[in-house]
Amino acid sequence: MLLSRDANTDLVRALAIALVLVHHLGQNMVSIPAWLHAYFNLGFHGVTLFFVLSGWLIGGLYWRERATSGRVDILRFWGRRWLRTLPPYFAVLPVAYLAVWLFRAEPFELRYVFFLQNYLDEMPFFLVSWSLAVEEHFYLLLPLLLGSFALLRISMHGALLALIALSIAARLIDPAAQAGTPFGYAITASHLNMTGLMLGVYLAYVRMHNAELWQAYSNWALKLFLPFLVGFLSLPFWTGEIRYLFGSSFVSFVCAAGLIISVTNSTFRIARYAAVHKLALWSYSIYLTHALVINATMLLAPRLGVPTNLMVPVSLALILLLGGLCYTLVENPSMKLRERLIPRSPRT
Repeated sequence: MLLSRDANTDLVRALAIALVLVHHLGQNMVSIPAWLHAYFNLGFHGVTLFFVLSGWLIGGLYWRERATSGRVDILRFWGRRWLRTLPPYFAVLPVAYLAVWLFRAEPFELRYVFFLQNYLDEMPFFLVSWSLAVEEHFYLLLPLLLGSFALLRISMHGALLALIALSIAARLIDPAAQAGTPFGYAITASHLNMTGLMLGVYLAYVRMHNAELWQAYSNWALKLFLPFLVGFLSLPFWTGEIRYLFGSSFVSFVCAAGLIISVTNSTFRIARYAAVHKLALWSYSIYLTHALVINATMLLAPRLGVPTNLMVPVSLALILLLGGLCYTLVENPSMKLRERLIPRSPRT
């Protein structure tokens, strides 16, 4: 069956969650070559692709409203983002903590309620939530920054480029940003992970306000995507320090080039398949719940006498099942509630 609904964007979203699953499922595969593990770990950058796509989509909403009315209703902007993201998050958070309490008897970390867990030196549980914290900080600050630039009559194009440059430099100028640290601040802090989001916002701005520059970027994306892809596949051979300082920013540009290609081309045939659409539709719920499934199945594997590698396809099936349930029972109802309480502005 074939479907058509923002199909190329759906494909990008489906690819992003697929990369994340490859990363986390691959971590649990044993007796495979070290080089293959290294390539599985590249799936971590599915989050980078999510960031670029999120910046593009949210930026597009922001620029369209500003272009049609001359201003953006910030409270509406925030309200719609929060009703989209918070209900699924707070539905899964207690489940994630329950597992920690049962197995480790650790106290609850209150910072998870306020999306500050990504500033802990080491996150204690629900590790995938770090990127949700980054997104929430982005949603909060973006309209304030852009509104300030407009109020002060600062060149929006120049200001966006400056923000991208600052985000790239963040890991160089923050003394606490060090490679080889536990999974926490140095990897997850919001200001260290803004490149992809700001690139997406910038590209949405250029597409709406500068057709000539957008065409130039489209041409360059086609020319550079293959060399960028080769560079991406070479990441396992970069030194740990160089990969930490520049890898994420480089991959953000790779993802940005891929996004440009996807939104400037007619629908790819693979993007029109129902499976791609469904994976994209469930991607947020899958992202929130997949680590719970993987941890549970990998704990059960030795008790059931099942080789770990054989549990991977079982995990994948359960991930899709639980992700679909979370979407049906929590995420979709919360989006319907959003449309009733805070309908989309008629200007967008």
